[in-house]
Amino acid sequence: MTKYTGKTATSGIAIGKAYNFKISQNYVRRHHIDDTDAEILRLEEAIISVKNTLKETYIKASSETDKNNASIFEVYQLILDDADIKDSIIEIIVKRHVNAEFAVTVVYRKVVKKIKNSKDSYQLERIDDVKDVYKQIISSLNKNEVAKSELSSLANNITPGDSVIIFADELTPSEIINIDKSNVTGFVISKGSLNSHATIILKSMGFPVIIGVKYQDSMENKFCIVDADTGELIVGPDNDFISQYEKMQNKIELENKEFLKVINKETLTKDGKRIYLYANVVDDNDLSKINDYNADGVGLFRSEFLYLKNENYPSEDELFIAFKKAAETLRNKRLIIRTLDIGPDKIPEYFIKDKNINYEESMRGVEFCLNNIDLFKTELRAIIRASAYGNVAIMYPMVNTSGTFIQIKEIVNQVVSELNNENITIGSFIQGAMIETKEAVKNSDAISKEADFISIGSNDLSDDLFNPNHDRNNTSFFTKDNYSELLDNIKIIIDNGHKNNIKVEICGELASNINFTEQLLKMDIDGLSVVPLEVLRVREKILGI
Repeated sequence: MTKYTGKTATSGIAIGKAYNFKISQNYVRRHHIDDTDAEILRLEEAIISVKNTLKETYIKASSETDKNNASIFEVYQLILDDADIKDSIIEIIVKRHVNAEFAVTVVYRKVVKKIKNSKDSYQLERIDDVKDVYKQIISSLNKNEVAKSELSSLANNITPGDSVIIFADELTPSEIINIDKSNVTGFVISKGSLNSHATIILKSMGFPVIIGVKYQDSMENKFCIVDADTGELIVGPDNDFISQYEKMQNKIELENKEFLKVINKETLTKDGKRIYLYANVVDDNDLSKINDYNADGVGLFRSEFLYLKNENYPSEDELFIAFKKAAETLRNKRLIIRTLDIGPDKIPEYFIKDKNINYEESMRGVEFCLNNIDLFKTELRAIIRASAYGNVAIMYPMVNTSGTFIQIKEIVNQVVSELNNENITIGSFIQGAMIETKEAVKNSDAISKEADFISIGSNDLSDDLFNPNHDRNNTSFFTKDNYSELLDNIKIIIDNGHKNNIKVEICGELASNINFTEQLLKMDIDGLSVVPLEVLRVREKILGI
């Protein structure tokens, strides 16, 4: 029996035989092309084929995971529709008389290099998405049906009745959705990020996952145990050891049933402190779960997806209808709408084509909105109009200084005056700042003097603190010492918020991680916003503290 230690990415226990999962590689070679028009046509046909595949993958993903996670395949469509990328590929085909595969590889390598050089954590989180799209275009150009069959025929490669643990160097979201998972109990991924889309999708599906352990030939066909709660991989356990973990699995199943008993309970600690437990949502499917799980409301409504799903700017009325529906669905529970958070991975083509849009790849969060006031005011008008129909709050992403927040409030006051002058009914609302950077932590006292509430974005904050090169495959910075420093920074934010008599909440992976719930509560956090499926687990944890 051999033990290996990786990073825990999800929770739970998996038992099964090791299966080394590999996809046939698409090797790209340079070829001289005489008929460049025919080669461009081949490229366009491949892109259309990938688009059709992505539509199918989105439908499949929507049935296997929540629509929030499935929406990544809509973002992939935007990457495919990027006119600059396509034009660059065509230019290389025409000027160099080379095959489409080679031109695609050159361009996508440049895109990835540019993202890496930016050292922007938001952009770097998109590298795997760009690679996923690139791999699918190359596969389509090569008409690589082998890779597709490998994804869908896992059951044909294992002994009937066997449970397997998949070992892989890395997995893309597309591969996860299309892989045959009927016999799969868990995953071990040697390269990957705790916050990658692939990891988040696996988590939403309930698979135990650990990251940072590489498959070795000696593991072939051996029984393994993945303990995702501790990050341990145990290879070749004896029967007594397996029996011990099977009992632990049964205990976890019983605990999951216990979670159902806390649906209608108020989220109180044993000594009576009320904790606000919110959920992060994207669409109506997520909204319905707020009431199903009796969450206190929505801690993060991602408004950017109302822009991403359109082929043109959504009108004020379109935005208003979506926000109004969300507010009414929540039956007066809190609805915190995050204003437009656009980045290089998810900026619609119609934004890029619009010469009136002031956009730079380095812009993050509210900075983009402040550089495009008319666009910002349109969204603000829609949100403020929706405030008449529910308990609405506005939250601004990536606020780094109090000066930024003061500037935002001045614009909001202008919008309120305009709506009043137009005799449009509005309700009351509050405004909050997301603190997600080291700079914002230092300025959290001043920001708290201006904001009505604070939300801590734990994913971006941890990356800004400990991953200076913003390497998504680097899991080494998730150390005990770094977690301690992250919690110290969170404590600073909480204390500054409370000093200024405002509530401080937290969202991101840390909020859902029950290993840190007690520490967050001891630091006097007021609320947590988690993915809908984690609401009951986190509530059950809080009730016992």
